[in-house]
Amino acid sequence: MESNKKQNKIKVINGSEDLARRYGELGTEKRNKFHNEALSWYYGSIFKDRRKELKLTQKQLAEKINQPIAYVARMEKGEQKMDISQFTKLIDELDMEIKPIDK
Repeated sequence: MESNKKQNKIKVINGSEDLARRYGELGTEKRNKFHNEALSWYYGSIFKDRRKELKLTQKQLAEKINQPIAYVARMEKGEQKMDISQFTKLIDELDMEIKPIDK
């Protein structure tokens, strides 16, 4: 019985170690790609939630930012890269604001 317990144990690692194991060390191409994709998904989710709070359809938002509906759909899934002008346009149209992080 004791040997089964030892075999079933798993090693607990922290988030930084897990990210390094899966995507490489900070600054590597693979890690940077993962980071950018994660940010795209994160902001897409925030914009989608806000759009829904405002009871806007994807079509209505697309019209407000002068983009096709497919752009909004991809952006909300984190599949669309946004330049800073599109990002700020979304912030404005969704009546949001950017606040600096206090350190």
